[in-house]
Formats: sequence, C-alpha cells, structure tokens
Amino acid sequence: MRRIWAENITGSSGEVKNAPAVNWKKECVIAVFIGARPTAGYAVQVKKVTLTDSAVEVGIEERKPSSDAMVAQVISSPYCAITCARADFPLDKILMLRLIGEEGKVLLESPAWSYRFMDVPPDAELQKGRE
Repeated sequence: MRRIWAENITGSSGEVKNAPAVNWKKECVIAVFIGARPTAGYAVQVKKVTLTDSAVEVGIEERKPSSDAMVAQVISSPYCAITCARADFPLDKILMLRLIGEEGKVLLESPAWSYRFMDVPPDAELQKGRE
C-alpha cells in the first residue's frame, strides 16, 4: 500500500508519509482513480462494492463542479480508496472487475488480472525479494 500510495497519491517514489494503515490479514483495498480532470472541483466516491459469482462490482459516483462554480485552474486527479473485509472478497475467485456508474451504467469491465489484485501487501512482496 505504501508503494501504491507513493506512486499514485503523492506522485513520488521517495519517503511515504501519511499512508493509511491497512491490516492486510483482515482487509483488502479497493482504489478508484478516474484520471486527469481540467480543474479542481471534481471528486469520486465509492458508493457500493458487490461480489457476484466471479466479479467485483464497484459502484461509483463522480461529482463535477457546477458550470458557474469558481474553481482553481489546475489539473486534478480524483481518487477514492476504501478498505473492505478480506473475508468478503476471495481474490482467487475474482475474474472480472466492473465499474458501475450512476443509474447502473457499466463504465468499465475488464479481466481482474489486468488490475492490481494482490493477495499480499506490495511492500511485503518487495521485502521478500530483498531477503
């Protein structure tokens, strides 16, 4: 999690500060990054996570600034990361990932192997290679 936090949230590969604590034995992390947006004022929120027979469906809501809002003229990259009980998500059985938008519209459907589904925390994996 520290590596993902550093690369995707802080934009650095140096020392990681303020990364959330995750109990990897009991929890897994679902993170949604919606990419670059032209101004501040955008956000994404995970509304619901559901496990179907072989897919994880992540329901999201993207918020946009109103057309008359005064927003900073900076490129923003909204994200949301949540933890879920590991017992609820048998990673070895998940074959697909679906991102579901408002009104149930499927925004993305992709094989799970194309995403960072990890059964061990990435930092532990790195540490293992150094021993």
